[in-house]
Amino acid sequence: MLELSNPQKYAQVERERRFLVARLPFTPMPASPCVDIIDTYLPSAQLRLRLMQRPDGSPIAYKLTQKRHLPELPAYAVLITNIYLSAEDYALLSGLPGATLRKRRYPWVDNGVRFSVDVFAGALEGLVLAEVEGASDAEVAGVVLPSFASREVTAEPVFRGGSLARLTSEEFQRWRASGYQEGRL
Repeated sequence: MLELSNPQKYAQVERERRFLVARLPFTPMPASPCVDIIDTYLPSAQLRLRLMQRPDGSPIAYKLTQKRHLPELPAYAVLITNIYLSAEDYALLSGLPGATLRKRRYPWVDNGVRFSVDVFAGALEGLVLAEVEGASDAEVAGVVLPSFASREVTAEPVFRGGSLARLTSEEFQRWRASGYQEGRL
């Protein structure tokens, strides 16, 4: 069997922090820049199939992504590998079993920091998260809690996409009523 000297050769470190949003910092308008995202988390919990599309349904990108949370990395960092797919490859892979979530992503700048604000739909209707990415540990660590967020949830695994996608509407509503307490799922 062939041994790989560096199995993560094509992975890169992604640094992002996530925040639970208490209130949207803006009122979405029909002309607001946004992208609709449909994520399907495959049973391995490390693989995600993503469709990014404009609000009119026209596709922007199809991706297969692997995210690996490693104990030696800070909570805000993961190893990520993206493969961009054709529409045909996406259609083929979308037949695999998985848990799906839908969200609309808006760009937002707060105190000079660019955030992606995700407004979830379907079973997660009412959940709003903001993410900020950075190129270095210092850049990501220097971000303060945005004025429109209630708390940081980066280190809480339940706020990762794969966990959220597996929630039923009833589970989500109970969890939301508890104030998003991790042990209440």
